[in-house]
Amino acid sequence: MTAELKQYMDERFDRIETATRLGAKEVLTIEEAALLTGYKVKGLYELTSTKRIPHYKKNGRLY
Repeated sequence: MTAELKQYMDERFDRIETATRLGAKEVLTIEEAALLTGYKVKGLYELTSTKRIPHYKKNGRLY
């Protein structure tokens, strides 16, 4: 296995592990939602502003 392939696989496993952990949470921060879905934070803000995805704000912070 080449070093590049090993690094790629390690990164993918880390992402899967993170997604699994985040998927178990009921409420995500905008940053966590971006990581889990693959959307950019800016894209998620756009989806929330047009009410295309459920969200709420707690103390001015988007969840």
